[in-house]
Amino acid sequence: MTSPPHPPIAWHRRLEARVLLGVTLGFGASLVAVLVATNQVVTNYSLQHSTDDLLATQAAFDQLVDTRAAFAASETRLVVELPMFRVPLTNPNVAGDEPTIDNMAEDYCHKLDAGFCVVTNPRGLWIGQTADARRHQSAAAVRGAIDQARAGRHVRDIVTLDDGLYLVVAEPAVFAEEVLGTLTAAYRLGDAEVRALALVTHCDISFVCADGRLCASSLPPAPRAALASMLRDDRAFIGGVKGTLQRLGQTSYVGGVYPLPAGAGTNRQAATLVLLRDWTPTEHAISRIHGVLLWVGLLTFGVALGGTLVFSRRITRPLRDLASVANTIASGASAEPVPSEGPAEARAMADAFNQMTGTLRHWHEEAKIRAEELYDSYQRFRSVTDSANDAIISVNSHGEIVFWNPRAQAVFGYEEREALGQSVAFLVPESDLPAYAQEIGHVLAGDSAWVGNVVELSGRRKDGSHVPLELSLSTWKTGHEVFYTGVIRDITERQQAAEVLREREDELRQAQKMEAVGRLAGGIAHDFNNLLTAIVGYADLVLDKLPPGDDRRANVEEIYKAGRSAASLTRELLAFSRKQVLQPTTLDLNGVVKDTENLMRRLVGEDVDVVLDLLPELSTVRADRSQLEQVLLNLAANARDAMPDGGRVTIRTRMMSEDASGKSGAPSFVGPHAVLMVNDNGLGMTPQVRARVFEPFFTTKDAGRGTGLGLATVYGIVAQSGGQIWVESEAGEGATFFIALPAVAATLTPVVSAPVRAAAPERGTETVLLVEDNASVRGLAREALERYGYHVIEAENGQEALAIAAEQLDAISLVLTDLVMPIMGGRELATRLRARRRDIKIIFTSGHASDPAREGLKDPAHTFVRKPFTPAALGKAVREVLDGPVLDPAS
Repeated sequence: MTSPPHPPIAWHRRLEARVLLGVTLGFGASLVAVLVATNQVVTNYSLQHSTDDLLATQAAFDQLVDTRAAFAASETRLVVELPMFRVPLTNPNVAGDEPTIDNMAEDYCHKLDAGFCVVTNPRGLWIGQTADARRHQSAAAVRGAIDQARAGRHVRDIVTLDDGLYLVVAEPAVFAEEVLGTLTAAYRLGDAEVRALALVTHCDISFVCADGRLCASSLPPAPRAALASMLRDDRAFIGGVKGTLQRLGQTSYVGGVYPLPAGAGTNRQAATLVLLRDWTPTEHAISRIHGVLLWVGLLTFGVALGGTLVFSRRITRPLRDLASVANTIASGASAEPVPSEGPAEARAMADAFNQMTGTLRHWHEEAKIRAEELYDSYQRFRSVTDSANDAIISVNSHGEIVFWNPRAQAVFGYEEREALGQSVAFLVPESDLPAYAQEIGHVLAGDSAWVGNVVELSGRRKDGSHVPLELSLSTWKTGHEVFYTGVIRDITERQQAAEVLREREDELRQAQKMEAVGRLAGGIAHDFNNLLTAIVGYADLVLDKLPPGDDRRANVEEIYKAGRSAASLTRELLAFSRKQVLQPTTLDLNGVVKDTENLMRRLVGEDVDVVLDLLPELSTVRADRSQLEQVLLNLAANARDAMPDGGRVTIRTRMMSEDASGKSGAPSFVGPHAVLMVNDNGLGMTPQVRARVFEPFFTTKDAGRGTGLGLATVYGIVAQSGGQIWVESEAGEGATFFIALPAVAATLTPVVSAPVRAAAPERGTETVLLVEDNASVRGLAREALERYGYHVIEAENGQEALAIAAEQLDAISLVLTDLVMPIMGGRELATRLRARRRDIKIIFTSGHASDPAREGLKDPAHTFVRKPFTPAALGKAVREVLDGPVLDPAS
């Protein structure tokens, strides 16, 4: 017996079932698609964003390295341009003193904050290096940098050495377009530097040396070990990975690998920069998004099922009544409105649906337009603020930060998430907060002079340091709330540049003042020599006329001695004006100290006691006596200034052997040295002052009281004399200056305070053309020459002499002319006379003893007589020239 057939399921039940099944399948598939798409989109976007950040970080890193290299290069150039640096490169005596140059290299290396430094001569030989530089002496990279610097190029290079990666800066020491040597400074790129760069770039940074070693890294120990192992196992990782995910240990990173520059003109393998950004926060964010979407999807699914069931049951009742109408409109175009036909419920539903779709369509279009406009406006604003070189900060009317651009993070050190919502007062230094609090209150109240103007103030960074700022403030309004936007510029570099400019201007003015004083001294000495020529010369003539035993001879001899002493004074003036050449002689150092004692006592004053402690068995030295006297006077003046309330200056002389050099602060030298020690019990010096005491223009005295050149001059004189100088001092314990000069075994050069008058020279009958603009000197020379039998023709200047020579040139045997005269000087006169008569003999005279005054006087027919001269000295010079060989007129 067959069972009765089941009654057919009603269409509205089938409709409900289909709706529920369709909703279930559609929602499930949509949820899975959303989860998969969300994971893919978020992962790709985050990976692309991280890759872009790595590229920006790499560019920022390159800029940081370039900035540091440029700063190191500029500091190195400042060192090589110092006169003190050039001394060992140009002075053979100092160039052979390797310990001293090593000490100098250590000092410069310390000032440059470099890992090691090397000083070479023009041939590339290492004449000075720091202790750490010795193990790199065979490194090809270091030699290559030095060779490029020897060629006059400025070298900045990142190289791999045995103990790691270094930034090498090599600078040539150039003087008058000649390379005197090089200074090479190497800066270690180790873990400390990498961690500092990681703080700035916000990425983990690793350096891979050219040989594949991991030189330095900011990674924690476990990821660092994993990275090192990866480098050992797969060398291709160094050049083959860029912007991809890597797992190091238990942590995932987005990694980028970039070659470091290997320097111009080199083909060696470059070191590598590895940038890693932690991917863990992104993974956590993706997991949280998945969880939220899953829970939201399940909850929505449940609500949708229930709602669909209820809705389908409510709607099927009127649909049964409207079935015929629904079948009719089912064949209509979907773009057409639903026909308002059938029962009232169906018509009401159709009318409501048509009205609803029309309204939604209108507002959807309006919302879409407004959203696109708002998005475009925001993108323009963000592009401007993100690319601005100034910090841009906005605050609301309560003083809370509501906007913070990337440059603000660079200026203050706070990230955007740390700054937003904070009071703007946390960017003000605590010391300045009381002064700024009132003005900030005026700003928030809308009554401040800051708005619309540019003001300078001080800000506080995250690390607590202060930064000078320039603020431009403006206001804007949204709704009923007022906001304030400040454009803030870091003016640290500008203030530093202004300070350096002021220092250089002060140094320039001081140098110009010293140059002017030097020229004045040289001019005075030149004119004074003309007066002394007449005084000494006429005194000599009077002495020749007075018979022995005449009471008047003593007075005239005193005049003669005073004139000679004054001549010595003019030589000192010429030395001060740098118009006096060195005249080294064999000296007794004790004698120089004793002869200068009285002058030193007058210089230091009555409240300072001068004590001499001289070694009788002191060896002789070879130096310029007047320069040594200047050294003593400069050191005595320095000691006086260090004892404002009086004290004691002790001057000692001792012998120092080669074995004692290099100990107790003394530099190393070869052979026995005579040592001059100048000690005072004054204020003393701190280590910082002691390290710079011989630098030009460095002084601890008040403005206007010191030039900063006294001890620098002492240093230069001692170095030029082949000696060594150093100082021992502590704050509050006085100071002792040591000057060591090489001992010599030679006969002392006699020092004659009042020289013995020369015997009368041989007489002559020749004709002498005397050219001298000073009447007194011209009269003395005429009388002296006529006294020895010569026929003298006088001329006041070169032009007048040429006129005389035009008529009597063949009768003139010799021309005696001053070098410096108005209208026409002696050098031009000699040139014109020699053009007319090649064999004419010429004697030049001048009050200057400098090499520039005697330039071009190497002709054997020219002789130079320095003023002041005596009649006997002049007569002897004239006789020697006249009796000399006759030049070939055709030569």
